[in-house]
Amino acid sequence: MKKHPFLLFILILFLDLLIILALCLLPGKVLDPSSGPEPFDVRDLKYKILKDGTLRITEYRGNADVIDLPSEIAGRRVSVIGWKSFAECGRLKSVTLPGSVTVVEGSAFWNCRNLARVTLPDSVTVPEANPFAGCSQLEIVLSPSHPALTFSDGLLLTRDGSRLIAYTGSLISPSLTVPESVTEIGPKAFAYTELASVTIPGHVSFIGDSAFSGCGNLSSVILPRSLTAVEAYTFEGCSSLSSVVIPEGVTRIGEYAFHWCGRLDSAVIPEAVIDIGSHAFEMSGLSSAVLPSGLSRIERSTFWNCKNLVSVVIPDSVTEIGSSAFGHCPLLSDVSIPGNVESIENYAFSRCPSLTSLRLPDSLRKIGRDVFSGCDSLTLTVTGGAFLENYCRRAGLKYICSE
Repeated sequence: MKKHPFLLFILILFLDLLIILALCLLPGKVLDPSSGPEPFDVRDLKYKILKDGTLRITEYRGNADVIDLPSEIAGRRVSVIGWKSFAECGRLKSVTLPGSVTVVEGSAFWNCRNLARVTLPDSVTVPEANPFAGCSQLEIVLSPSHPALTFSDGLLLTRDGSRLIAYTGSLISPSLTVPESVTEIGPKAFAYTELASVTIPGHVSFIGDSAFSGCGNLSSVILPRSLTAVEAYTFEGCSSLSSVVIPEGVTRIGEYAFHWCGRLDSAVIPEAVIDIGSHAFEMSGLSSAVLPSGLSRIERSTFWNCKNLVSVVIPDSVTEIGSSAFGHCPLLSDVSIPGNVESIENYAFSRCPSLTSLRLPDSLRKIGRDVFSGCDSLTLTVTGGAFLENYCRRAGLKYICSE
């Protein structure tokens, strides 16, 4: 029998088209981003059954502008609105949650830029983190007798006014004075909003992680004197932040706290600080840094890719320098390694072409891979015998010996 490859190809193509047509006729929809808003359809919700038999909404895949969420789906009660379940729903304007919902998780409605109204039932408890990060023109509707929450002038607060959960009015009022009743600012409270300036009462003792993350218009902040820690990601991505006053009582700066603050050219680190997290000042605009005398370790990528960093004072208390701690700092020229440092990890000073001289102390017991790679102008001074000399030879580094 003679074969006809072209006819076989046409037959296969026809079968593929039939399969695609059949899939399009199945229940459910494929979201077309270019189409307009459509009615809410419960089939666009994904959810998980919890141990108590209730449902946690995990994702919304529809295109509605108004959602009136049912209290039950498939005979099970809806109790939790999950993390980022409605994130970046660009056409969403209004949401009403049913009385069955008790928990709205952090970032549940993250970056819903057009969301203008959310109605929360009395059953909703205090969120652990801001569910509405990135929502800058949002009215939250609560009953006057809501047992846990209150909302006014763009501020979502606990009923007693002590905890600020979210600020959702920054598009209307980019400057904010935090009420005197507030003692705590929750995680992501101002994150990804249009906030340009904020005044915080001096008695606020806690500001949660990512509180100001992504606030691209925020230019300066005076942190309250009662603060004891700058939590992780607090100012990450605050591209306009040029100055910040860190209180003397702060003992810890969390990871990524000032990451990607490209205009931050000055930050005085208090002497009380004993822990600075990894990536804390990564890609910031700092030109100099004086590290506190109680610090024992410089963590991974603490100052990585700080394009303006020229000088760093490392205290004698430091015994370890983490990987890429000062990597890709093209202007770094003034730094000394203290005599108590025992370990320098991979890439710690890599791609620092302005480094011309550095003394390696004889306290060093471990030096990682490519610590000084890309430091073409660098000449090391070594003491303490064969270990450091052998390291320099193996790495192909210029060095001189000193007694």
